Amino acid sequence: MPHSFEVTPSQLAMYESQKGLFEKLGIELEPFGPDTLAVQAFPALLEKADPAEFVREMLDKLIDEDGQADEERLLHEILDMAACKAAIKAGQALSRDEIARLLKDKDIVQRTSRCPHGRPTTITFSMKELEKQFKRTGF
Repeated sequence: MPHSFEVTPSQLAMYESQKGLFEKLGIELEPFGPDTLAVQAFPALLEKADPAEFVREMLDKLIDEDGQADEERLLHEILDMAACKAAIKAGQALSRDEIARLLKDKDIVQRTSRCPHGRPTTITFSMKELEKQFKRTGF
């Protein structure tokens, strides 16, 4: 910290009008020149996200909503965006302990059957379907 980045005039204006929302998320921003903001504090929950990129995307989302969106719905969308940024990606290597922790957490966390974009996080195969995939049918 700090992470400084350039913003457009509309992004800067949106930040000024929505400071309270950033504060609720634990994101502390400060002007850092005429067309620049600096991230002074960023939530640990978003540790895998790039602070400047995340804030830019959030500002663009607010601009798209014209700053008039229902704050609770917008907060959920932003948290979903954060979850996506922090998610394990395809091909990412995991240790056995990390896999075990994910499976354990899946049982206690709400909304784990689908990602924020609506994609399934698990799929179920019957034994027959699985055998078919390995060409083990007819035995």
